[in-house]
Amino acid sequence: MQRSFFDLVQQIKKKCTVTERQIQDELNLTQAEFGALRLIQPGESLQNGVFSDKMGLSVSRGSRVINQLRKKGFVVIKPVPQNRRCHEISLTRSGEAVQARINDRILSCENSFLEHLPAQMRVQVFDNLEYILEIMEGNNYRV
Repeated sequence: MQRSFFDLVQQIKKKCTVTERQIQDELNLTQAEFGALRLIQPGESLQNGVFSDKMGLSVSRGSRVINQLRKKGFVVIKPVPQNRRCHEISLTRSGEAVQARINDRILSCENSFLEHLPAQMRVQVFDNLEYILEIMEGNNYRV
């Protein structure tokens, strides 16, 4: 019996989740902190509302994640003068260093299975995944 698309995605996700948990444990990060450090780009800043929205969190939960990252020294928080409820979040050097470690581990994990594919097939896999994601994010897909 042929496995379904859903089953294949679940199997891939399961293998990637193991790596994600190992990285989180190694760096003493929660799942939300891990996701935040993947989201915030070096040299850029995000307003807290945008951050929460992109993380799929309520503003109050997003604020707690931001504060956890601040306490660990990974982000700096600056008020937005025009709106006292808004803050801009950006990575510190320490946050950038941890993000680089995360990215290195993820790249290593990806390479461990992608290296078995010919270069053209790698391109096709990425192109097809991007296309599927576009469909799912568009109006044509309903959960």
